[in-house]
Amino acid sequence: MRLTVDLQSLQLIISAGDRKRLSLVEFKRGDSTPLEVQFVRAGVAEALPEGSVLSFGLKESGKYDGDFAVFFDEFAAPTATPNFIYAGTPNFNTEELDDLLFVDGTSANDKASVDLMGEFSWAVGEADPVSIRTFTCRVHNDVIRGDEGTPLPLPSPEDWLAAHGIVYDPAIIGLTGGGATTLDGIEVSDVAAGRLQAVFTAPRFAIYRLNNGAATEAEPTVVVPDDDATKHWGLVSILAANLKIPSADGWFGTLEADDLTADRTYQLPDRPGTLIPFINIVANTTDNAGLSLVSGVFKLVMRHQTANTWHELKIVDSSGTPTLSISSAL
Repeated sequence: MRLTVDLQSLQLIISAGDRKRLSLVEFKRGDSTPLEVQFVRAGVAEALPEGSVLSFGLKESGKYDGDFAVFFDEFAAPTATPNFIYAGTPNFNTEELDDLLFVDGTSANDKASVDLMGEFSWAVGEADPVSIRTFTCRVHNDVIRGDEGTPLPLPSPEDWLAAHGIVYDPAIIGLTGGGATTLDGIEVSDVAAGRLQAVFTAPRFAIYRLNNGAATEAEPTVVVPDDDATKHWGLVSILAANLKIPSADGWFGTLEADDLTADRTYQLPDRPGTLIPFINIVANTTDNAGLSLVSGVFKLVMRHQTANTWHELKIVDSSGTPTLSISSAL
């Protein structure tokens, strides 16, 4: 910071080329601030009388008999012309400033700044000093103290979604084999257990959960990441792309996407008005009596008895035990 003193009016001015009075000077508490002072007369820089000792002082406004909040009198005399710059580094890290700004470890009483009265003066030997007009110096409280804790970063949107939702990357089209297009190629060394990853491997749309612990790879139920064998992906659920549906003579055909209505249901051909929901249905049945289940996952199964006697909608657990069964006679 450079301050300019006009020797004719003995006041701070804006610059050597602009003699308007400088009404406010601003500093920061806690700093050692490099300060340059230049003296000018009629816009031309000049040095103070040889042997002059230049002093800079700040006090609480109106407390003329009080102690300095900041004081400095070790400015280096100018050695080069024509600028005649006096340079020094006043210390704004003082107990007196701390008291004025309530730097006491309690945030409730902190002050953002304090206005002090300032002055430059100089003297040669025992001669009376010469002082400039008092100016206002605003000292701002410092923000960085050096004893603060490190802020905790929030997760990125991708990390938040990975922790709270199901991640789906359309580039992942396989389970094993490594690389950027397979489930085992996803890097998980820094990923917490519990992440849910959706994978589409035609004709199935599957959801896997990342678990801690080593496991033997058994595609498609267990997939071991290439970069961390201490974890594994476990199959949670499969949403089939097609589903066998019943007829009067047992199972026939498959339910394709084109067969679905706008509300994702299917109209039984032999039961007008009866709709079957297709959301989260897993039913890989080989015939009308057998069930293919994934361990630990509830399945929604549709069954049709031969001989055209009854329909059954059944929810079963991993052991095949029915937990809900709804039957209707034909």
